[in-house]
Amino acid sequence: MIILNESAVRLLLETEDGPLGRFIQRKAEQITAQAQQNVRDYFVSAPSLDVDQDVDFSMQGSTATIGIRDAGSKSRRLAQSQSEGRVNWLLKSLEAGR
Repeated sequence: MIILNESAVRLLLETEDGPLGRFIQRKAEQITAQAQQNVRDYFVSAPSLDVDQDVDFSMQGSTATIGIRDAGSKSRRLAQSQSEGRVNWLLKSLEAGR
């Protein structure tokens, strides 16, 4: 018979500070950095734009959410293009996490 300590399992798997949370955060950092690079590449003809800084991630427990903040027309356009599959700046960045 195996008895699991629920508190220990929760700390292990569900918190940002646990091993899984730290692992997910490292992966989110890698994916976010690649997504930012993809956005810079997309706007290469307008180097003064800093839309790449609108790409970020947030952690909630051991779950990371990566996306782009609504910081103006350029970020909205990128989000719309991603959702329509026209400019895959975010999906392409998932390779960085592998």
